[in-house]
Amino acid sequence: MWEKYHSAQHLTTSRDRQAGYTLGLQEAGIPLAEELIKVGDFKYSSGYARMKELHNLGVTAVFAANDMMAIGAIRAVEDMGKRIPDVVAVTGFDDIMMASLIKPALTTVSQPTYRMGVIAAELLLDQVTGRGNREPETIVLKPNLIIRESC
Repeated sequence: MWEKYHSAQHLTTSRDRQAGYTLGLQEAGIPLAEELIKVGDFKYSSGYARMKELHNLGVTAVFAANDMMAIGAIRAVEDMGKRIPDVVAVTGFDDIMMASLIKPALTTVSQPTYRMGVIAAELLLDQVTGRGNREPETIVLKPNLIIRESC
């Protein structure tokens, strides 16, 4: 769910998550249905609204670009009198604290945020102290899928 109106599409995070979704479909041999990609703004309300649109298209699974939109999607399904994951499976991204507290608990992708912060601080200190004469590099940390009740 990525939103055209007040879009976060200019963010690398949003573009990377959509690219990962597309790549995952390709690797699984599933054709990409562009009409099923709904744009959100990383907020609960856009997850809710986009889920209403997707429900009308008969989807059975949703990957939201973050947990807040996934939680909005869950609420939309429940407000339509349906049950998660019986009718629609929902996954999010970020593993915010609320993801494990809602019912059904949200399946999500957890990032190593503490490690990300440590690496960022180390790189910044290297720059400030003059030890940062390194070439730009890409550092990739492995996320973790947390399977809960929404799938």
